[in-house]
Amino acid sequence: VIGAARKAALFRASWLLVPALRAG
Repeated sequence: VIGAARKAALFRASWLLVPALRAG
């Protein structure tokens, strides 16, 4: 369960970072 939540959090964080990286 912890691994799944961690993976989801990482995926969400990367998804939020993509626009920032593209804008940079």
